[in-house]
Amino acid sequence: MKHKPFIHCFKTYSQYYFYDFNTNAIVRVPEDIYGYLADVEQNGYKDCANSSINDVVCSLQEQGFLSEHHWRKIEHPATKFLDTYLQSSVESLTLQVTQQCNLKCEYCPYSGSFYNRQHSNKRMSFETAKKAVDFYFSNSYDMPIARIGFYGGEPLIEFELINNIVEYCKLEYYGKDINYFITTNATLLTEDKIDFLMENNFVLTISLDGPKQYHNKNRHRIDDSGSFDTVMDNIRFLYNKYPDKKDNIQFNCVIDPDADLKCISDFFIKEEALKDYRVLFNSISREGIKDDEKFLPADSYYEQYKYEVFKMMYAKYGAIKGIEFSDIVESYFWQIKTMYKDRQVTSLYEDYSHPSGPCIPGIHKLFVDVEGRFYPCEKVCENSKDMIIGNVNTGFISQQVENLLNIGKMTEEQCKNCWCAKYCFICAVHLEQGRTENGSKKLKQCAKVRASVEDDFMDYCTLREIDGFDEDIVIL
Repeated sequence: MKHKPFIHCFKTYSQYYFYDFNTNAIVRVPEDIYGYLADVEQNGYKDCANSSINDVVCSLQEQGFLSEHHWRKIEHPATKFLDTYLQSSVESLTLQVTQQCNLKCEYCPYSGSFYNRQHSNKRMSFETAKKAVDFYFSNSYDMPIARIGFYGGEPLIEFELINNIVEYCKLEYYGKDINYFITTNATLLTEDKIDFLMENNFVLTISLDGPKQYHNKNRHRIDDSGSFDTVMDNIRFLYNKYPDKKDNIQFNCVIDPDADLKCISDFFIKEEALKDYRVLFNSISREGIKDDEKFLPADSYYEQYKYEVFKMMYAKYGAIKGIEFSDIVESYFWQIKTMYKDRQVTSLYEDYSHPSGPCIPGIHKLFVDVEGRFYPCEKVCENSKDMIIGNVNTGFISQQVENLLNIGKMTEEQCKNCWCAKYCFICAVHLEQGRTENGSKKLKQCAKVRASVEDDFMDYCTLREIDGFDEDIVIL
């Protein structure tokens, strides 16, 4: 096997770079060095007659770059401390109080278009909810603040249960601050419910997909009538009655792949009852979808998005004065800025680690379904036994938690040789139908991940070229 440095070469419109896996550094190089290293990345070292290139390569190696070192095995660093985390550090609890909903949203994972789950009349009993809450508090004593969320279906269908859980927490756990959160379609909001949520300091996430034509296209009732007018009436009431609760309310906008991005962005900026709130923009999730052709974005969508990213880059650093761009790409800016600016550049080579996708199942978020089963989060496939990590009666199944934490072992050789393992985002959510026995299904995601990470690298470096917010790019 030919000797190869563990790097990845990429370029922006005007500059040339390589990412050095072992140091986690991004290095800008002249074009001739880039050409040599790109060939070496693919084919291994070979004799080079150009002495100046040889000198630069030797200099890079002396600085700790271009090492051939790879992880010797795949194992998540948290594995050895897993039992301690599970006993003391559960960060948040999400209760699936019902699997029923009063809407039939086209892209909902319960809609029948996905393998993940489906709507039913099942609801969580108060006894199950109490057991879940008791377990959470017993296993989160290292956490300074408790976080309890309510999820559906449409959780407000079970408003009485939510009320009873909050009252139970007040009586039993008065010594600890509790933050509550709920995701709702807002069609069932009434004055009494709004008063309860605001008085108990809930963070309220309202699903709203933009102006009427886009919202009603996917977020409609069973009889296909739209929900937009009802939602907006309730939002305006909330806005007028609680003007001091701006930090407690945010919106989740799922973008239709045929939508006009500027139209959606303008709606949230110009609508009086919306403009002061935070908006989370998301594309339609395709994990677990039955029809591979459904909800595919058209080329026009990607063109719009890339154009907005282009404008955002130049607007952020004043290269073009007065330019406007969609708020939809604002979160992407902060994502690449924080993820890559805050990365740790090191001279210490790791003998083992794990691709960065999985959080510690049940720690970052413990999701409890209507029957009391534990899952890593609300996004995984509920129909898969592989995703069940315990229940309210017996607690965590630590071996199952460890299996999901270390899903990189399914594809260990490929992961050890992957240049973007430190930025991988594959987790249990991405396993086909939630199955952990077939690594070939997981590998289907790898090309998408590498392309996405390379795009992030390119955009990050372009921002650095325009004005610069990161001193961690090494420039030769």
